[in-house]
Amino acid sequence: MKTSRNILSISLKTFATALLGLTLFSCDIEPISVGDWEVSIQIEEKTHTSTWRITRESINIYAPIANKDIFIEEVDLSGSRISWSTKAENIPMLNIRNRINFNGTVDGNQLAGTLFSQQGNYSVNGKRLTDSIRQ
Repeated sequence: MKTSRNILSISLKTFATALLGLTLFSCDIEPISVGDWEVSIQIEEKTHTSTWRITRESINIYAPIANKDIFIEEVDLSGSRISWSTKAENIPMLNIRNRINFNGTVDGNQLAGTLFSQQGNYSVNGKRLTDSIRQ
């Protein structure tokens, strides 16, 4: 009798765990990096500032120095991690050639990472704009 109860108890716990896992898996959880960010990139002696609008599908970078929008569609948002890649000529104001890649993390309203290029690696820092609405 005691063995039957243990088997039933284990079966119910397993079922409840599986049901909870399926429920969480089916939720559409928004990546924490989604929103608007004020970002600075330090390249040699120059600091480049821009605004990044991060959505699930893309990143729109507005660079005031070039007065233009840059759309990046090769984006991976996973939990607090963010990475993207694009041709460097898409961001001419950085004066970098070839392909560039970004890897970073989000901690609350702070973003930090590294921009990788064949010319070197550059620090990237950002803060979430307070009026940013997560989409």
